[in-house]
Amino acid sequence: MRGGVLRGLILIFGTILILLSFFQPVVGWILFLNLLDLSLRFLIYSLLPFSKFSLLRFGVLLLAYSKVFSLFSHPHFHLVESILGIAGVGVCVVNLILFLSDDLNKRLLDVATKDSLTGLMNRYSFLTQAQKLLKQLEAKNQPVAVVFIDLNRFKMVNDEHGHKVGDKVLEVIGKRLKNAVKTSDLVGRLGGDEFGIFVQNADRDQAKQIVDRVLQLILQPIVIDGQVFNISACAGVAIFPEDGKTLEELIEKADREMYRVKSLLTSEICTSQSE
Repeated sequence: MRGGVLRGLILIFGTILILLSFFQPVVGWILFLNLLDLSLRFLIYSLLPFSKFSLLRFGVLLLAYSKVFSLFSHPHFHLVESILGIAGVGVCVVNLILFLSDDLNKRLLDVATKDSLTGLMNRYSFLTQAQKLLKQLEAKNQPVAVVFIDLNRFKMVNDEHGHKVGDKVLEVIGKRLKNAVKTSDLVGRLGGDEFGIFVQNADRDQAKQIVDRVLQLILQPIVIDGQVFNISACAGVAIFPEDGKTLEELIEKADREMYRVKSLLTSEICTSQSE
């Protein structure tokens, strides 16, 4: 629908342009350019999305009407033209400042809350949001699962292939983790190759299913610059309130459980291999 409206507006503008070009010898270049300018201003007004640029639309509309009054020679019309022009420019500038400010705020928020490499929540953001959710779910007497994930021998990837390749591997794993959980759950990068997942309203059996799915996603081959990496991981789970009453206790319990599981695995399973 949006494409149809855009094509229609372009068609109308094209028609106006053709007609103006036809009458150019009659009206002269000055009037021709003024009418062309006016048509362009109304076209810009029509193309701007109303929801996002309502203030800018208003400013462009003021500029369009100032152009209308400029076509008349009466001094009062010139006064109205000046007022509308100044107001239109002012409104457009204000909208631009607000737009840039909003964009800057979003960028600053991303820097403060997101891990720049994986796009996941950073440690501070994950812990802060998880703490808030835990209090809310505790009041509702709902269970919570905290999952602590550690990649197996990821240091070998950095040592043998360089940190640039290692960063790309982490980026892929971050996307897989994000796709493995619901949007209502939290997933963050807690350290170099350590990740945390906060699952709402999940008991131990449900948490185990999530962990199995996550570990299988991580284990899928990752291709970086023609090299295939098979990265494995270990995970520990802690359930609120059985394993801890606070977020710190839950993370500590999940961390210990992860290392217990890691100690039971053979070296072949733990090794990250490059083919």
